[in-house]
Amino acid sequence: MSARSTEPLPEHGSLPAPATGSALRWVIAFVLLAGLLAIGLVPKLRQKDAVTAATTEASAPRRVVVGKALPTEGPFSLTLPGSANAFRATGAYAKASGFVRKVHVDLGDRVKQGQVLVELEIPETDEELRRVRAQVEEAEANVGLFEGNAARSEKLGKDGIVSTLASEQARQQANTARAAAKTTRAELQRVSALQGYQRIVAPFAGVVTRRLVEPGQLVTVGGGPGALLVEISDTDRLRVFFDVPQVMAGDLAVGQKVSVFNTTDPSHAVESTVVRTSGALDLSTRTMRAEVDLDGKAGILAGAFVSVRLAIPRKHPVLLIPASALAVRKEGPIVARVVADKVTWVPVSIGRDLGKELEIVAGLAAQDRLVLNPPDDLIDGEAVRVTEREAAK
Repeated sequence: MSARSTEPLPEHGSLPAPATGSALRWVIAFVLLAGLLAIGLVPKLRQKDAVTAATTEASAPRRVVVGKALPTEGPFSLTLPGSANAFRATGAYAKASGFVRKVHVDLGDRVKQGQVLVELEIPETDEELRRVRAQVEEAEANVGLFEGNAARSEKLGKDGIVSTLASEQARQQANTARAAAKTTRAELQRVSALQGYQRIVAPFAGVVTRRLVEPGQLVTVGGGPGALLVEISDTDRLRVFFDVPQVMAGDLAVGQKVSVFNTTDPSHAVESTVVRTSGALDLSTRTMRAEVDLDGKAGILAGAFVSVRLAIPRKHPVLLIPASALAVRKEGPIVARVVADKVTWVPVSIGRDLGKELEIVAGLAAQDRLVLNPPDDLIDGEAVRVTEREAAK
């Protein structure tokens, strides 16, 4: 007889507990299903939101950036390019052809007025000078001889020993001899002057900025100004030239203060004043030439490209607007003014063009808001959304 089991029997209506592995499989399946739904649903929701936002943006008024028309009364700062030149500069030329005997100066040497720079050797001139000197001696001797003959002939003519004709001929020969002597002396002066061209001297005190010849070099003079041997510059003072545009030229005056600085070092500026202006516009550029003088020891080199900063006074208060606010159409210069978030195209009268800003003399009021870089399809009366940006002062 078999033994009976002592385990309790399940109660009526109850089920056995599920296995642990089956529960885990159900959880994994649920998570996978949720992930698949999220992968497919989230991009669609995002796409829908993007479409909704784009539709809203497209249906809303366009967005524009605006600046203001600002009143100003003080002078405006203007920086113009300029050129720093030596106060005086010239070249020492040879007027006669010959060989370079000696060069007395070198690059960078300081020279005095009248100092010998270069000596030339011209054998032809030396020989010609000796010949002419001999001719002068001969002509002067002839003058003495014929003068003596003329004096004797005149005395003998008074005594009736020689005829009047012979006496007059003797006097004519003496006069001819004097004229010949004068001619030879003039030739001597000419040849002596040519020999003087063998010594080239400095026309003024300065610095040797170029040396173009060496001893023994042949210098040939053609039909031009001559052969350039040495260049000299007076750099104790500098002349700075700059050109003022037509719209500002009328306000520039002699004595006005300026600052001159190297473009590579704007922090080191030299203060000076305008010493002279041309008083007229160049027909090719419509600019007026102005000059500023500087001390040569101020730190700016002759020949340098410099910048000239000056403050131009304004005769009347004006409005300044950003240059990007201007549009030019067939009706002329106009701007898009924004009033109550609506655009109104307004014609304006422009004064001076200051680069990034424009002077407006008519058509606008202070604090008017203007569309910057207005698009071509912006129409009058169109509603816009505004983003503020003040014009640079």
